[in-house]
This record gives sequence, structure tokens and C-alpha cells, in this order.
Amino acid sequence: MKYELSEKEFLAYMKIFGRMVDVFEKDLDQRHQRSLVKLYKDKKKSYVEEMSLEEDSEFDSSEDIPMNFEEFKKSVLIEGGKKEEESPDIAAYVERGKKVFEDLVKFWLINFDQEGEQPDRAEYVDQLSRNYDGRAIIHYMESVKGLTRAVWATGLVEKEDVRKLAGNMTQVTSASNFYQLSTYLEHPDPTLQEDFFNV
Repeated sequence: MKYELSEKEFLAYMKIFGRMVDVFEKDLDQRHQRSLVKLYKDKKKSYVEEMSLEEDSEFDSSEDIPMNFEEFKKSVLIEGGKKEEESPDIAAYVERGKKVFEDLVKFWLINFDQEGEQPDRAEYVDQLSRNYDGRAIIHYMESVKGLTRAVWATGLVEKEDVRKLAGNMTQVTSASNFYQLSTYLEHPDPTLQEDFFNV
């Protein structure tokens, strides 16, 4: 016996199906974020702590330095986990990272969460991944202990948009050559802490 759905029944089924898809997408996104955190959390601590800075007193950002994981790791670690001689310019390097990150946030804010022509954010972070500025940002992330905290520290973003912007950065960078930055999104959300915005 063949049964045909009425228009009302069809629309009801489509509505239910749409909700199922929404739930699946949210779950997939959460699983993806948890996987990123789990995958890189331990590695991030080990290789960032042992970073050795090649001499670059002028912070030449034009030099081509690929930042895929293996090349990045090899460029900042010594085989066997031994540290190279620590650079006396580490503080200056962190300051460089702070400035470059502020420029990144300014660029990100162009029509962010608004209608209108959007800048090519993916291309921007890909460019960062190819020079010393990207590495400087990673050092800065370590100094402030997270991406959301770094966004708030710029003083450029309204309270209600801090986590949203940090989350968007995570989504874009996780699919780029500068995916290291995406591993610094804090969990749980630090903006939910009572005194977060008073710091």
C-alpha cells in the first residue's frame, strides 16, 4: 500500500530533519574543538617552552618561513628535547607578538559580524604563518595564557564580542597554515569568570 505525505506532514518532517541536522553540526563542531585541544595541548607546552629564537634583531617579517607542524617544530626545537641557548631578546620578541596580534585584531574587526565586504582573513593569517611575526604571536599567546585573554588585552573589542571574535579566529586559523594559533582558545570560556573583565 502506497502512502503519500500531505504537504503539512512533509513540512513537519522537514522541520524535524532540520533540527536534527543543527544538533549534528553543533556536536560535530564541539567534537572538532575538543579534538584540537586534546591533540595539541601537550605538544604545545613542550615545544613552546623549548623554543629557541634564531637571531633576528630587526624582526624581518619578509623572510619566508613555512609554519606547517613538522617544519615549525624542527625550526624551534633541538633533536632530543635539549634547549638551545636562550635568546636575551625574548621579552622584545613577546612585545613584537603583542603588536602584530593587535594589528591582526584590527584587521579582523573590519565588518566583523556585520553585512558588507569581508576582508580575506584566511589569507592574512596564512601570510603570518610564513614569517617571524607568526612565531612572535605564539610567544605572546604563551605570555597571556590564551587567545580570548589576548583579544581582551588589546582593548579594541567590546566585552560582548571578545569570545565571539576569539572563536572565529580559532575556526579560521584551524583550517590554515597558522593552525597553531587555534590551539590557544581557552576551555572553559574565561569570560564567564566573574572578574575576567576587571583585569
